[in-house]
Amino acid sequence: PAATTPNDTVAAVDTTPKETAPVEEKKPEPIRIKILTEPGGATVEDEKGNELGETPLEIRVEPEQVRELRLTKKGFEPLAITLDKESEERIEHTLTRVKVAKK
Repeated sequence: PAATTPNDTVAAVDTTPKETAPVEEKKPEPIRIKILTEPGGATVEDEKGNELGETPLEIRVEPEQVRELRLTKKGFEPLAITLDKESEERIEHTLTRVKVAKK
């Protein structure tokens, strides 16, 4: 092997591991859940009492989210439902008529 002298050039190789950009975890997609009632046209309200629309209605639920909804329709008993990542994609409920007391 040839001896190196102070004037010889030696290539330095960087052997330190390169930092790789952190892999962004893909956020899970929201779940879409369709709410249907018999009869249709029930008002859907969220946990805060905000009106979301009337049935049939599609609600988006984030995977880590739990939604407490209230379904109301004049002449029918209100119905509370809970939606989360385990909920079916299609939820159907038959509303119960309010019984009117006879005089």
